[in-house]
Amino acid sequence: MLIPVTTPKAITPSILKFCERFEGASKNPIFIPVEPKEDAPLNSCFHVVPKVVEQHGGELIHGWTIWEWPGLYLDAEFHAVWQQPDGTLVDPNPKADGESRILFLVDKGRKFEGQRRPNRIMPLVDDPVVRKWIGHSKKMNDLIPR
Repeated sequence: MLIPVTTPKAITPSILKFCERFEGASKNPIFIPVEPKEDAPLNSCFHVVPKVVEQHGGELIHGWTIWEWPGLYLDAEFHAVWQQPDGTLVDPNPKADGESRILFLVDKGRKFEGQRRPNRIMPLVDDPVVRKWIGHSKKMNDLIPR
């Protein structure tokens, strides 16, 4: 069974509270369209976006994609998107679930330096199962080489 983690439908007070935790980030998440580049592999934003910038100009923008398991928790994944020459943000990275937009928090204080950054998670409910899930997620993040 797939976990129903998805792009939030709206920017809620809980999401804004979550974004306050990201020191150096913008604090104001924005929805941006997903326009996958042909033949771009999944989960490769730090390789896809530089190629798009090289081909079309613009800039790579670092930040966090905010996912939600509705009613249970928020999950932020370090990510890169493309700022087109006209300033418009677009995510050229395909999504396994076919998402047509993402919620993105710009974070100019962090850069991709060759190693994955751990996801950040915030529960939306006080539930022992959710706390246990988050605890396991944090343990998995601790295994990521830095």
